[in-house]
Amino acid sequence: MTDEAEEETAIAEVEDLTDLMGSVEDAETEADLDALAERVAAHRERLEGADEDDDVTGQLETVEELEEAIADARGPDPTDLVEALRATAARVEETRWTDTGEPAVIAAVTEGVATLREAVPDAPHAEPATVAAATAVLTEAADAVAAAALDVDADRETLESIAETVEHLDEAIEGAEEWDDLQKHEQLMAEGFYDVLGHYKDFPPELSAVRVWEQRGRVDMILLAMETLQSEFMQDHCMAALTRLGDPAALEALEPQLQRRDKAAIAAIGHMGPGGAAVLETLLEYADTDSDPLLQKTTFAALGRIGDAEATQMLADKLVHGPETVRPAAARALGLIGDPRAVAPLGAVLTDAEDPTLRGAVAAALRNIATDAAFRTLAEHTDDPAPVVAQHAAAAAAAIGTTPPA
Repeated sequence: MTDEAEEETAIAEVEDLTDLMGSVEDAETEADLDALAERVAAHRERLEGADEDDDVTGQLETVEELEEAIADARGPDPTDLVEALRATAARVEETRWTDTGEPAVIAAVTEGVATLREAVPDAPHAEPATVAAATAVLTEAADAVAAAALDVDADRETLESIAETVEHLDEAIEGAEEWDDLQKHEQLMAEGFYDVLGHYKDFPPELSAVRVWEQRGRVDMILLAMETLQSEFMQDHCMAALTRLGDPAALEALEPQLQRRDKAAIAAIGHMGPGGAAVLETLLEYADTDSDPLLQKTTFAALGRIGDAEATQMLADKLVHGPETVRPAAARALGLIGDPRAVAPLGAVLTDAEDPTLRGAVAAALRNIATDAAFRTLAEHTDDPAPVVAQHAAAAAAAIGTTPPA
C-alpha cells in the first residue's frame, strides 16, 4: 500500500471513530450499545497492535472516550441492583452499630424501602424495629426487585428510580455511627466498663477498673479491656487477672493466643483446671516440643493443673528421657495429676537420679499422689542425703505406719 493510500485509510478510520460517537448518542437499546461496544473493541485491538505514533495515540484516546460514553449511556442493570441491595443487607447485619448508629440504620432502611415500593409495589411494607429486622426487610426488598423481572430497556425509568433509591440508602447507612468509629475509651464507656469506678488509686483508670471487675469475677469485662486496650501494660494486667480467676469462660477468647504458643495464655488456661481440658490436644503437642524448654515447662505446669490423666504417659516419658532442664517440671506435673500409673517411673528416677532438685520434685510428686504404693516407694528413701527428699520420705513412712531405718 502506498503512503497516500495508508494516509487515506487512517483518515477513514478516524472518521469512523467520530461517527461512532454519534451512534452512541443515537443508541436506543442496550443491544445497540452492545453492538457499538464490539466495534469499539475491534478498533482498540487494531490500534494496540499498530506501531505507536501520534495518529495511533490520538485514535486510542478517542476509543477511550467512546468506551466511557457507552458505559455512561447504559441504564442500570436489574441484576446489579438486586446484588447491591443484598450487599447492603449484609453490611447492615455484619456491622456493629453504636446506640446512635442503630436507630439511624433502621430509619434509613424504613425510608429506603418505602421509596422503593413506589417503583416495586411488591416490596415489603414492614417497618423494622431492630437491625436484624432491617436486614430481613432489605433481603425481602432485593427478592421483590428480582421477582419483578424488570427489562433493562422497557423499564429503564423504573430501574433508574431504584438505582437512585439504593444510592441514597447506602449514603444514609454510610453516615450511621459504627462501633469502630468510636475511640477506645468511648467503646469502653459505652459498654459500662468504667461504671465501677468511684475514687481510684491506680493509674491508668483502666487498671483500677480491671481490678474491680476481677474482684467481682467478671471475666467478660476483663476480656473487653483486653480486646480494646492493646498496650503491653494493660495486656499483661488483664492476662494476670484472668490467670488468678481461672475461669473457663475465658478459654475461647484465649485460644488464638494459645495457637501462637503464648506462654502467658497457656499458664492462664492451666489455672482453669479441668475447664482447660478442651485444648488438651494442643497442650500435649507443645509439651512434646523439646526445642523450647520454657514453653515445655509452662505447658507441663498447665497440664498438671488441668489434671487430665491422658497427659500421664507423655509426662512420664519426659521425666525419664527428657532434657535435664525440664525433668523436674514433668515430675511436678505428674504429682498434680495424681495418676497412680506415674508411681513406677517416679520411683525409678528417685532411685537413679543424682540431681537433688529433680529428686526433690519426684519425692513431692509421690507424696502428692498419696496412694499406698506411692507412700511405700517414697518411704524407702528416709535416709536420702537430700534433706527435702528425706523429709517427704519420713512423712510417707508415717502415713503408712512404717518405722524409718535408724
